[in-house]
Amino acid sequence: MDLYILDLKPFRKVHTPVTALLVVIVTSAVVVVNFFEQFSIVSSVMQQLSLYIMLLFIGLSIASAFRQKAMLKNVHAAGDFEVKTELYLRLYRFRVLWSLLTGIISTLMFMSTERNWWFFFCLFDVIVMMMQKPGNKRFAIDLQNDQIEYVN
Repeated sequence: MDLYILDLKPFRKVHTPVTALLVVIVTSAVVVVNFFEQFSIVSSVMQQLSLYIMLLFIGLSIASAFRQKAMLKNVHAAGDFEVKTELYLRLYRFRVLWSLLTGIISTLMFMSTERNWWFFFCLFDVIVMMMQKPGNKRFAIDLQNDQIEYVN
C-alpha cells in the first residue's frame, strides 16, 4: 500500500487570488450598474447582440469542456504520481483561469446590457470558482486515488 503526498500550496496559489479577483470584479460591476448611468446607445446595441454573444459563449464553453476532459484523460494515463500531480496542476490552472475568463465576460455583458440574466451568470461563475477550492474529495476523484495524504 503506497502513500501518496499532495501539496495543496500550488493549487491554493492559483485559486485564492483568482477567486478574490473575480469577486471584486463582479461586486464592482453591481456597484457600477446600480449607481452610475450607462450610455443608452451602447446598452441598446449590446442588448441586440447579447443573444449572439450568448450562443458564442455556449459554444466556447462546450469546447472548453472537451479540452478539460482530454486533459483529465492525460492525467489518468500518466503512470507516476508526480507526473499525474504536475498534469493535474495544469488542468486545475486551466479550470480556474477559464472560470475567471467566463466571469469577466459575463460581467462585461452585464455592465453593457444591464440585463439581470447576465448577472446570474456572474453569480454562477463565482459559485463555480468557489467550488473549485482545493480539497480532498475533488482531487481524489480526479486523480483516481483514495490514498492521498494532503499537505498544506
